[in-house]
Amino acid sequence: MDRAVEECIAEGILADFLKKERGEVKDVILTEYNAERHIKNEKKLSYEEGVEKGIEKGMEKGLERGIRAFITEKEEEEAGKTIIIEKLQKHFMLDREKAEYYYEKFSKKM
Repeated sequence: MDRAVEECIAEGILADFLKKERGEVKDVILTEYNAERHIKNEKKLSYEEGVEKGIEKGMEKGLERGIRAFITEKEEEEAGKTIIIEKLQKHFMLDREKAEYYYEKFSKKM
């Protein structure tokens, strides 16, 4: 059983899944297959992945709201584009390209 799982991982066959769910795979194969339990486990995994993606999406939207407010505030203070981009990089830990992207997206001076 272990050898089969290792060979699949080595050959890239369901590698990510087998690495993550090795114990469950072995348990299912070594015991009687239980479709109801399998479906329940799949639903649980899907739910957890959905929650994780939802959290990431929410954080991204929150970050964008903060960046938009920051750019608006700096423009009201009459800071120039270069200054705003540098401050975006510093305060939001963005690379220059991403800071310029957000400036172009949210600047009212454009």
